[in-house]
Amino acid sequence: RAEQTAKDHTLPNLLRESEMGIPVGIHTYLKNATEDPGPHLAAFMIFRQEHWYSFSSTGWLDHDWYWWPVFDQLSECGKPLGNATGAPAPTVYTRTYEHCLFVLNCTDPDACTTELHLPVAGKREVKA
Repeated sequence: RAEQTAKDHTLPNLLRESEMGIPVGIHTYLKNATEDPGPHLAAFMIFRQEHWYSFSSTGWLDHDWYWWPVFDQLSECGKPLGNATGAPAPTVYTRTYEHCLFVLNCTDPDACTTELHLPVAGKREVKA
């Protein structure tokens, strides 16, 4: 879960695996069918590399999986323009893509927050 990446100590592992280009699959258990997967996907986009996959569901059966509009928006981000950068590390990380910007803020390690700056529908400009 995005809000726990610092507290559960996955943040250093994600950074290292990202730097090494190790293939990764990350499954986020959503609390319920109405929970927005956006914050978890923003955290994923901070670290993702080629052959990284994100899964967000309330379980493992067919009815536990949903198609969210944010999936389509993320497909418009384009390629990353570099790896995650700390500003300041290890509490705030950003990553810029051709058409998107993502922020993971772990200033409070018990409750990391995320920001998604996605393209405006049908345009290749970032909505802040």
